[in-house]
Amino acid sequence: MGATSALPKIITTGFRSVHLIYFFTAGADEVKCWQIRKQTKAPQVSICLRTRFLDMELVREQTQKC
Repeated sequence: MGATSALPKIITTGFRSVHLIYFFTAGADEVKCWQIRKQTKAPQVSICLRTRFLDMELVREQTQKC
């Protein structure tokens, strides 16, 4: 009907208001979107991502055991 969605603007405005940024990582079988606080230094980001990857792997292992 010619109407454009306001969703992209709502998302970017929301992220900006809480000082978040996002970036994507892509592998052979998936693409992930990560959210981090603006001005976060690379070492802290790498620690955060490593922790999240380990948590996801733990959940994956527990799910496969069921």
